Amino acid sequence: MSAVLHKIGDGVRVVIDPMPNVRSVSCGVFVLAGARDETEEEHGGAHLVEHLAFKGAGSRTGFELSRDMETVGGWTNADTSHERTAYYARALSDDFTLAMEIIRDLALFPHADETALEQEKNVILQEIAEAADTPDDVMLELLQQASFGGHSLGGSILGSAASVEGFSLDAVQAFRHEAINPGTVIVSIAGGVSVDRALSTASELYGAWSRERKPQRRPRFAPRFTSGFEHQRADCDQSHLGIAFPAVPAGDDAAPAFRVLGEILGGGMSSRLFQDIREKHGLAYTIDAAYEPYSDAGLITVTTGTADRYTQKTAGLIVENLASLVTSVTEEELGRAVKTLLAGSIMAMENPSSRMDQAAGQVITHGAPIPFDLVAEKYNSLTIEDVKKAAQMALSCPPAAALVGGASPISVREALCQVS
Repeated sequence: MSAVLHKIGDGVRVVIDPMPNVRSVSCGVFVLAGARDETEEEHGGAHLVEHLAFKGAGSRTGFELSRDMETVGGWTNADTSHERTAYYARALSDDFTLAMEIIRDLALFPHADETALEQEKNVILQEIAEAADTPDDVMLELLQQASFGGHSLGGSILGSAASVEGFSLDAVQAFRHEAINPGTVIVSIAGGVSVDRALSTASELYGAWSRERKPQRRPRFAPRFTSGFEHQRADCDQSHLGIAFPAVPAGDDAAPAFRVLGEILGGGMSSRLFQDIREKHGLAYTIDAAYEPYSDAGLITVTTGTADRYTQKTAGLIVENLASLVTSVTEEELGRAVKTLLAGSIMAMENPSSRMDQAAGQVITHGAPIPFDLVAEKYNSLTIEDVKKAAQMALSCPPAAALVGGASPISVREALCQVS
């Protein structure tokens, strides 16, 4: 059975993906506001709003939110990205209404006071400190900045210690009120619940709120790929390297080709980068490549860690392997990548949480859920030329890069100069 999309009034969209033979359900509230929607003064605000929701929401205290879900064997959580914030839960089908009520309250009706704000600020400061002590996390943040420069898409999701400490309760509430409204809310439900029950529950929980608030969104400004280079010296046993190449946005017709390109380049143990950099040259323990899409931008990213003395050679081999895909892609590579991606989608379809997340993502990107057969058709129709064109676009300008560790940034820059 395919997912179906409904709309409550003029605002909240509800996507429902029933799984009749499953006895649990996953549900989520996806708010189309994230770190990229913050002003410079609001840096870290979306993430702070998400954290504060768990201090108390609706009629429940923070403890009662966790207790009531765990009493029925369920769980709830949330996360913030650059483009959206999600509150989600999983429970047995009998407890569907409870799970829906709790995530609704977390997203729409949190309550926090000055004491809760100061407590959660401190928690986030520890999260920032933890990330700063993790070299590969630092590298990923720097790679985002190198790719998009001063655009909000290049900023940290966590914010900085100074920006978090500077938030007042009024500022947090103002950001939340503007960012969360019927025009930015998608409710996604998957698992052992009927369409009728899911829709009636969603309508009861969101109907009045949807009618009272005006659907609107903050304007977004498209980023520009900046081909930047960020370096931070660190006392660690490896240098952590990230390289990003430009790609198309999530909804672009060429997105499947870029996803396949990422898989062929560094998606698994049979990928070109793994076979070359680990198996042939022994330069790294792990190396990964992936297509990272956004609503109006995209990246092909490659990340790895290696000894300082190997960093220049590793960077050069990364560029060489991507460049080789402009002229040489085999039918075997194309077929294996497509099969891997589609098999992963099929396996994910057996999990309510994955289906809930996937359905929401399709509505965000395409405006509606996409049947799997249509997704498979797009991937199965890809040609070698499609992948070559994707590789050529990725190499159309110098890449962005981030380096954390003791390796020479000059040597890495030299290795990247072979991209014209």
